[in-house]
Amino acid sequence: PIINDDLLALDCVQTCTPLVVKSVVSSVLCLQCEVSSHPGFYAISGSNGRHFIFVSDHQLRLCRIKILEQISKKEGRLQMFTRTDHQAVIFVQFLHSILPEDVTFIPYLPTVPHSIQQAGSILKQELQHKIANITAQLQQAEVNRITDTAIHVEVGNVGDCIEGSSISPTFHSKKAAVQKARGSGSMTAEVGKQAKTKSENGSSIERERKKFLTTKRKMRERFEVNEDI
Repeated sequence: PIINDDLLALDCVQTCTPLVVKSVVSSVLCLQCEVSSHPGFYAISGSNGRHFIFVSDHQLRLCRIKILEQISKKEGRLQMFTRTDHQAVIFVQFLHSILPEDVTFIPYLPTVPHSIQQAGSILKQELQHKIANITAQLQQAEVNRITDTAIHVEVGNVGDCIEGSSISPTFHSKKAAVQKARGSGSMTAEVGKQAKTKSENGSSIERERKKFLTTKRKMRERFEVNEDI
């Protein structure tokens, strides 16, 4: 007789193939009845359920099936254990020969929460969202860099214009210089605003730089007149 240790040994050399048995008219319980009454099968109850082992002198010798559950009258699940895929095909053909014609066997494919297509769509959306966030951050960083550069250039030029003058300006000339510096501050803010809206176009900064050079030249000419006075 076959014992549980023999089942453990068979597990080492056989591969499990899960199947679904379905019928149109007959009850799937006929499978267990036909296998139990067939002289070529030997039934054994192991620690993991009841097995029906084919013991006849045949190429299917020691192949076995394990009936798991009956889902409905016309549908059930079982496991088939064979050493090769070729044996699995022959075993299914043999079972068809002893069962009613309306009984069929199909591979059991467990359902998953999401299909591969749905999972791919979710992953694609997450990647697109991350790419959009990174792109927006890079664009904002570029705008900030251009704005900071414009501010530093304009303020530095104003400082060079005032500090580089060799005259000692009068009260009125100092007041005029302060007003010019304040006006330059307003102009710098305007430049910064334009730079944010035109981060990819450096022509605006070039125009403002030329405008400031003109203002600087006029300021120096004015200081030189005051010094002569």
